[in-house]
Amino acid sequence: MAAVVTGPDAKPAASHRCRFELKKYNAAFKCEVCRVKSYDTGRYRCDHCGEDRHIGCIRLADEIELGPGPNNIFSTSPVFTVFDNPRRGRNSENKKWAKNCLVCGMPIRHYSYHAQTTENKDLNMHPCCAELATFNTNSRVPLELQTGERHSCVWCGKKRPEEASKYGPTDFYCWSYRLTEGKNRIHVHCYTEMVIEALEQLDDDDNRHIVLKRRRSSDRNDLESILREFINIGLNVAGIGFTDIFLDLV
Repeated sequence: MAAVVTGPDAKPAASHRCRFELKKYNAAFKCEVCRVKSYDTGRYRCDHCGEDRHIGCIRLADEIELGPGPNNIFSTSPVFTVFDNPRRGRNSENKKWAKNCLVCGMPIRHYSYHAQTTENKDLNMHPCCAELATFNTNSRVPLELQTGERHSCVWCGKKRPEEASKYGPTDFYCWSYRLTEGKNRIHVHCYTEMVIEALEQLDDDDNRHIVLKRRRSSDRNDLESILREFINIGLNVAGIGFTDIFLDLV
């Protein structure tokens, strides 16, 4: 992994005056390539233009092959091609949710990996979400990805995040992480949101007191220990390490 990438050598290319350096900050950021807010503490940053990029977004591959994915949904090993915007064909069979990310369910604002199925369905992913699918979460987040909506999310309390399309199929769209032997789950989007909220409370004085409020109250006391465990996992992945966490479930 290069510690420095010049603007013309990046993909998508930046100004020739840009110099992206691999840096680490204990703070969330928004990637200018995929426009997704991230809790990764490591990122490429150009001090000339102030642009941040995910490590995986500094040089996007033209094509990636995914598989098998949760529930073997990519058993045919489809090839996804990168575009500067999500693609939706004129004869697309899923026009109502095609421009939302298959993995996190959120609208795609900029670069996307796209593939079209034999049923003329357009599948789009944020590059950072495609990375999750590529590595099957083992190296990115040590949790198992799954599809399906049998259980509500332990963070937002809903079957899908608010910005996710209601039209995507339940067995294919808007993935989540499997928790506690499948009895609980947390949306990929909500997991990111939860860890970012924790990061934003870590100040320069090395504050270790983090108070989190779930998007929906619950009288289930067991959720506190579940969320505490997976916040710790998220902070470890972010490069922060474990911390004391107090969860407000009111």
